[in-house]
Amino acid sequence: RLCGRPWDERHIGKSCEELDPELMKHKMAEKLTEMLTRKCPRCKRPFVKNEGCNKISCPCGQNSCYICKKELEEGYDHFNGQGGDDPGKCPLWDDPSQRDQAAAEAELQRQIAAADGDVAEDLRRLQ
Repeated sequence: RLCGRPWDERHIGKSCEELDPELMKHKMAEKLTEMLTRKCPRCKRPFVKNEGCNKISCPCGQNSCYICKKELEEGYDHFNGQGGDDPGKCPLWDDPSQRDQAAAEAELQRQIAAADGDVAEDLRRLQ
């Protein structure tokens, strides 16, 4: 009754919000922003990395890893050097746009798989 759509098989098991393509696009944009934003483990200040190494130094003095979000001490023992191949360590350098694009694509595919009809088609157009 909220959205004015007839109650049919498309609506069964789905909220009015789940059938609204504009609302779904907005929720996806919020989810992608959330995926890109990290917070300092000490002061909770939010930040987004655009470039540079994965050792993040917050103005409060806390160091952390952008990849795994762990608190770090001084030094770089936590990281592989660029091109390093130790699977137990995070890369010191990477391209966040590639990693974040892959995460965004995976989230979009998940949303499309969960959507029906017109909503799924609208989400496919976002690709």
